[in-house]
Amino acid sequence: MGLTATHFVTPDGVHNSEHYTSMADLLTLAQLCLSHPLISQVVSTPQYTATLPNRQLYWKNSNMHLQGDSPYYLSNCIGLKTGYTHSAGRCLLSAFVIDGNWVIMGVFGCPDPGFTYITQFQASAYLYDTYLAA
Repeated sequence: MGLTATHFVTPDGVHNSEHYTSMADLLTLAQLCLSHPLISQVVSTPQYTATLPNRQLYWKNSNMHLQGDSPYYLSNCIGLKTGYTHSAGRCLLSAFVIDGNWVIMGVFGCPDPGFTYITQFQASAYLYDTYLAA
């Protein structure tokens, strides 16, 4: 996949001292995900309901840039990845379509006061408004 500075021990992102990656490799992973139709569809879906024979399952994407009722909603966001570990803090890798191109932006190591999980969206919205909004 062209990743030169990445090592993942488990697939779920739970902290492990042997996990590491670089910003360049995260960008490569993001581009690969967006290029794959099914992954791109999943990461851009705000919510989904699956009907099973005996119940319904509801899933809501934790990326507040995708949620129309969120104060951090950005209509041109096409998803990607939220995350948190105690060691990494709150993290967000978001992709946007601007002038027909993907713009991928990440914020990492955001503090998590009171476990509100909004600090990464506040930082991301600030960066978006400051550098990407035209």
